[in-house]
Order: sequence, then structure tokens, then C-alpha cells
Amino acid sequence: MKNNILLIASLILISFTACTSFQFTSLQSNLLNLDSNYFLYQDDTLEVKYSFAGRNCPLQLTIYNKSDDPIFINWEQSAVIINGQSLPINPLNSIMSSRSQTSTYAIGNHYESSSSISNGVIEHSDRSGFVPPNASITINSYNLSSGFINTTLADSTQKVYEESALRTVTKHFFTKENSPLKINCFLTYNNNTRTQKNYIKSEFWCASVYKTNYQSYNNRGDQYFVSRSSVAGDILSTAAIVGVAIVAVKADLEYDDECCHER
Repeated sequence: MKNNILLIASLILISFTACTSFQFTSLQSNLLNLDSNYFLYQDDTLEVKYSFAGRNCPLQLTIYNKSDDPIFINWEQSAVIINGQSLPINPLNSIMSSRSQTSTYAIGNHYESSSSISNGVIEHSDRSGFVPPNASITINSYNLSSGFINTTLADSTQKVYEESALRTVTKHFFTKENSPLKINCFLTYNNNTRTQKNYIKSEFWCASVYKTNYQSYNNRGDQYFVSRSSVAGDILSTAAIVGVAIVAVKADLEYDDECCHER
């Protein structure tokens, strides 16, 4: 009975670890990269943070309005461009938080006021693009990449110790010119009168790639990962699961047989 339990545990372990590969891609940009947590754009009005942390390169934007007037992100005239293909930035949900005291502002001929609550968070799915004065809104968009990067055209390759992988890996490096993945984010925003349009173009590209069978996750805003399992791994995983079921039934029958003899 004890041997059967050990065999079940071993088969379960095999089923979850067999032949799964993870590829980690690090991005570079024309923007500031602050401690690998996010890329930063800022001007006199806006501060925009870009993060791609997680599985399949999820795009997250945090837009902070530094001014004393409201602004409006024009989502219809904003886009994310992946290797030349333009896609809309479609905010699925957002989190709004404020850093300021109560303020009054004008929209056309109407005056409205906005007040903030310290550490207050509001979740909504508003596509208006409205960002209050001295407040921020976080947009979670869709995943930008789910496939493995082709490393055959890498500019250089070398073995390095990667802290996120906790081991030495073969790392493939790319330049901006030969990068197999290029991401451009194009944002359009208006001031409170909605008359003056402003444009922000931010560029990102694949700088390095490495593959490992060890999954680690460090929530770096300049890095994302994808995964895949081989056909052999799928077969082995299925066989392991079937084996678990067979061994479990066999163990159950043996247990019942032991009980019958005891009676």
C-alpha cells in the first residue's frame, strides 16, 4: 500500500513537470526603465507607466494626470501596433485612484467639482477616457504575444546567469533593428476643452530571450513569459494521469481485499 502511494505521487509529479518549456522575453524602449518595474513617459501634463509583466505579454497602462484640469484619453484614436499590425487599445477594466484634495474645474460652460478619498479605489469599465486632475487611471488591456520568439536571427548568444531563472541560461540578444518583436503604443489625449489634441508614441522591442524548463515569476514590468508543452510531454502527462488512475484503483482493490481477509 505504501509503495502504491509513492508511485501515485511520482506519477502526479511527472504529469505536471513533463516537457514544459518557458520562454522569457525582456523588452527595451525609448522610455526610461525604472528598476525594471515599468517604462515611464512623462511631460508637463501626463505621466504614463507601461508594464508587460506576466504571461503572454499583457499590456498595462497607468496614466496619471499631473495638471489641475481634467484630460480625456481618446481611445478611438489610440492604438497598439505589433510588428506593423495596428490594433485598438481596448480597456477592459480600470482602477481609478486620486492623489489630490477637492478641486473645481470647467467643462465647456459648466463647472464641476471632484473630490478624492485617500487610498480610495474605484473599479469600472468606462471607455470615456476621463482622467480627473491629479489622479491616475490604470488600464488592463489584452495580451500582445503568446508564441515563442524565433532566436535563429539573434545578434549574439551567450550563457549567462539569470537571476529570475536562478540558473545559467542560454540568452539570445537582439538589436532594435533586427528585433523579431516590435511594439508601438500610440496614445491620443485632449485637454479639458477637448479641442487640443496631444500625441504620445512609445516604442518597445525584444532585447533578449532565454528558454528554461523552470517557471519563475518576478513581476518585472519589462519582461513577460510564454509557455508550451511538447507532444511527447503531453503523451507522458496523459500516460501519467492514466497510470495514477490505474494504480489508485489497484490500491483500492488491494485495500478492500485486505479488509475482507481481516473480517
